[in-house]
Amino acid sequence: MDKIFIFGGSFDPIHLGHLILAQICGQRLKARVVFLPTGNPPHKIITTPVKHRLEMLKLAIKDNENFEICTYEVEKQGVSYTFETLAYLKEFYNKDIYFFVGGDSLLDIHKWKEPEKILDLCTLVYAKRKGFEIDVYNHLKAHGLNPNRVKEIDTPIIEISSTDIRLEVKRGNSIKYLVPDAVEKYIYLHSLYK
Repeated sequence: MDKIFIFGGSFDPIHLGHLILAQICGQRLKARVVFLPTGNPPHKIITTPVKHRLEMLKLAIKDNENFEICTYEVEKQGVSYTFETLAYLKEFYNKDIYFFVGGDSLLDIHKWKEPEKILDLCTLVYAKRKGFEIDVYNHLKAHGLNPNRVKEIDTPIIEISSTDIRLEVKRGNSIKYLVPDAVEKYIYLHSLYK
C-alpha cells in the first residue's frame, strides 16, 4: 500500500470505537493503519504508564495484519508536537500520510504549533460526529490554511469513550463489549483505573 493512515491517541484504554474507526478509515483510504500512542502531549496529562497503554494496544490489534504500532512518541523525550512527529513518519514510511483528527481538534488546528507544516506533511482525516456541523473548508481558509488537505470520512457514530470506560471500572461495573476481551482481562489483571 502506498498510503499510511496514522491513528493517534492516548489509548487509555483502547476500545472498540477506536478499532472500528481505524478499520473503516484504513479500508476507505486503502491504507495501512498505524496506531500512534501519545507520548507527552502539550495539552493533556496521561497518568497510566506507557507500558500498560502499549500492552493493551498490542493485545487489541494482534489479529489484524493491516494494523501496526509506532512507538516514536512514547519513546521520545520531552513534549510531542504533531508537526515533528509527522516529519519523522513521512521520512520513515516515505509514503502519503493521512492523519486522523477529531472534529473538535480540527476546529483548533490553527492553534497547533506549525499548522502549515502539518498540512504540508499530511492530509488530515476526520469523521463526522454527533453535534459537529461546521463548514471545515471555509473555517480553515479563514485561518489561512489549505482546506484541500482535509478529508471527511463517513463512519458510524460510536459513542464510546476511554474516560467513560475508566469511570465504569472505578465504579466496579462491567466494560464487556466496550473493549476487546483481552484488553478487559488485562485491565483487571493489572488493577488499572481503580
